[in-house]
Amino acid sequence: MLRGGGNGSANTGGASASHQALSTPVPSVLASVVRHCDQPRPVWNGIKRPFADGPAVDAQSSGGYVALVSSTPRPGLLCMTAVPGSPYVPDGGSYDPFLFAYPGSDHLTLAGGGFGGSKGAVGFHYGRVGRGVTAVAFIFRNHPAVKAVVHNGWYLAMWPEEASNMTLTASARARSFAYGTRPTSVLVTTRSGTITSPLPNARCSGRRTCGVFDTQHPTTR
Repeated sequence: MLRGGGNGSANTGGASASHQALSTPVPSVLASVVRHCDQPRPVWNGIKRPFADGPAVDAQSSGGYVALVSSTPRPGLLCMTAVPGSPYVPDGGSYDPFLFAYPGSDHLTLAGGGFGGSKGAVGFHYGRVGRGVTAVAFIFRNHPAVKAVVHNGWYLAMWPEEASNMTLTASARARSFAYGTRPTSVLVTTRSGTITSPLPNARCSGRRTCGVFDTQHPTTR
């Protein structure tokens, strides 16, 4: 269904690093994850079976965790879990009603955060892509760049917490995740070229756009 990210290189604040590859879950894994995620949860904001019609975008990392974004008429729902044997055991959901709308042609919308478990933590960013966007890659200072999956007007990227933090207590790991393995910028490929942009921050408050990100409510298609 989806195209996985390939290997390549990107500028990570002065250092060169390979892209972290994301792949398409095999049909049996995807079916299992859909069954697991297609359950009522408070975070789904009243949608009882958000994955009954399958995901709009899905991806699996080499570390064995899988994320799905719902294709329901009220989108913006993400479910993340892990395949059996994965060293990462996140299992959570996210809902952002702002993501129902499309951004401008060369822009993105953004929802992001992370899920943690007893054996690791996983970060993510996902959202809508404008009509002119063909590829999205998240750049880090001390982590391989992550090439997002782009499909059906959505992008989805995931990455693990650094292995050096896996020995920390759960509370210390949560603090480390919150201030540690975070993208420093995003590289967006459009039909007319490439754009490097910072992620939204406090300085963007009140602006309609912040770099390539639509931070206000863009119009629907």
